[in-house]
Amino acid sequence: MSDVTSISTLIMGPAMQLPIEVFMFFSTLIIIFCINVKLSIVVCAILPLQVATYLVFSKRVQATNRRMRDKVQSVHGAAYELMAGAKVVKSFNAESRASKTFVQDTKELFGLGLDFRVLSMTWGTSTEALASIGRPIFLWFGGMTVLNGQLKIGTYPALVTYMGMLQSPIQKFISMLSQFLSARVGVDRVFEIMDMVPEVEEAEEPVIMRDLAGRVEFKNVCYSYDGEEEVLRDVSFVANPGEVVA
Repeated sequence: MSDVTSISTLIMGPAMQLPIEVFMFFSTLIIIFCINVKLSIVVCAILPLQVATYLVFSKRVQATNRRMRDKVQSVHGAAYELMAGAKVVKSFNAESRASKTFVQDTKELFGLGLDFRVLSMTWGTSTEALASIGRPIFLWFGGMTVLNGQLKIGTYPALVTYMGMLQSPIQKFISMLSQFLSARVGVDRVFEIMDMVPEVEEAEEPVIMRDLAGRVEFKNVCYSYDGEEEVLRDVSFVANPGEVVA
């Protein structure tokens, strides 16, 4: 999924549902408080543990997602360069080396994607496990409250229903948070590109070139990738209009 796609998916999906889920959560919680304060405290006792799962998994999920996005960009760039420069790769008999590099990058991308999915599933499973642990505690405490005469037996099933209604928004919150973290990585990457300062600045008074003949001449040209070791030195050639120089 691209950076822009993840952002648009968040805006058109979870962001639209968030107000509804927040309303459902707090309205259900208020109803439980109005019916029985002690049982509502039992329900709320589980919430800090579910918040703790966010603190445990959020940074790891976001970091893994960031590495995965960077690797996707690297693989896409390498694939484009291989396709565009296929003739050059063949001319240097570098097909085997290029293929091994591309396969290695693809394997790393698969591993990062697998790690991201495992973390997301573990996060969701942890919240479901906490809900499963809290449900029998709620049922036991509610049953004891009914036996002690502090709660009407007809009210008890309603509380059980509201308990289930309360867990549904929590599970959706976790799913939304996972998508939010993914979109946040996309936003950071998009703004990194927008905030980049061009290496070549446009002159305030650029020279207007007229009547170009199309003849290009290089005279004693040197080039280096790292600024230290030269890969080209004193290269001179002329390319006339319509000529291909290699």
